Amino acid sequence: KKTGIKVEFAVAKDFKVYQERMEKGKYDITFSNPFQYIVARSKAGYTAFAKVADEPFTGIILVRRDSEIKRIEDIKGKIIAFAYPTAWAAAVQTRKWLEDKYNIDYYRDMKPIFVTSHDSAILTVYSRMADAAGAIPHEFYTMDEHIRNDLVIIGETPPHPQMPFAYHPRVSQFAVLKIKNALMSLDKSTTEGKKVLEALGRNGFEAADDREYDVVRRLADEYSKDGMPYAQEFRWR
Repeated sequence: KKTGIKVEFAVAKDFKVYQERMEKGKYDITFSNPFQYIVARSKAGYTAFAKVADEPFTGIILVRRDSEIKRIEDIKGKIIAFAYPTAWAAAVQTRKWLEDKYNIDYYRDMKPIFVTSHDSAILTVYSRMADAAGAIPHEFYTMDEHIRNDLVIIGETPPHPQMPFAYHPRVSQFAVLKIKNALMSLDKSTTEGKKVLEALGRNGFEAADDREYDVVRRLADEYSKDGMPYAQEFRWR
């Protein structure tokens, strides 16, 4: 409304379909995880211009509160659910963190399953179909209270750059600036801003720069080497 531009929202059924559409430049503006962004940047020329503010982009590992798993070291040999192999915070940042801090490779030491969305991963452990789940805080804290109450976070990764908004080259700089300003003007100190941000479950938005996502490119390169599990999925160029 603030931009004066007609905006139509589009969704995809899962990570893979959304990624494929981004790679083909189907969307004018995208909101994606960092890995989806670097692929879309490489294949279709998207450029980051804004991102989520005041919220670290981390992955978390969840178990049921009544589980025998009480600490990260207890998850060896267990079934862990993720949305998708390249779900950045939930499946990739957790993968790197487990390797670096605990010498746990979840392809070697655990039994990962992929269930298409963060909500599904959380519900899989909630319903006892997996022992643990990799997810992101935002998705966990927006689940129904009775689900949250039965689950507990046993680990959280260091942060990576937050989820960006990006524009396709066909979008005018005038339109990008209007959308960017509208996003960044949302403030919880105003009635309208508070209403929108609370509905989104966000604290606000700030400017983003493509160079912030070089850390994502480096980790994707590490996991794209021949012999790595799902190596092809990480080849973003």
